[in-house]
Amino acid sequence: MHSRPTTVKARKSLSKITLFIIFIFVFGLVFFSIKEYINKKKLDAEILALNQELQTLTAAKQDFLQTIDHYNSDFFVEQEARTKLNMKKPGENVVVVKLDDVNRVNAETDGANANYTAGGSMSNFVRWWNFFFNH
Repeated sequence: MHSRPTTVKARKSLSKITLFIIFIFVFGLVFFSIKEYINKKKLDAEILALNQELQTLTAAKQDFLQTIDHYNSDFFVEQEARTKLNMKKPGENVVVVKLDDVNRVNAETDGANANYTAGGSMSNFVRWWNFFFNH
């Protein structure tokens, strides 16, 4: 009978050790699962941020490509040749308008518009005549 209590004591101590090992295993499993969940959330946030940056860069790329297409267009090349290189097409006449004349005409036009809105009835033909021939 004396050997039986030792086996019960041994079993109790073995069951406590087994229970402790199972507890450590479950604790480790839960700990690493939570750690992986947190890492997944961080990666998801990083992926979202990178996707937003990708969309921004794609839009910027499209704007850049449109600008390049504009610079390569015949209209832009012709406009730059006219304004920066003072070039013209064959048979074309160049007209230079002084800024002072433009300001004076704008002031006269504003006055004529005031007369027109105040009841004056100046036709477009008269306005153009005055624009080109009355100084």
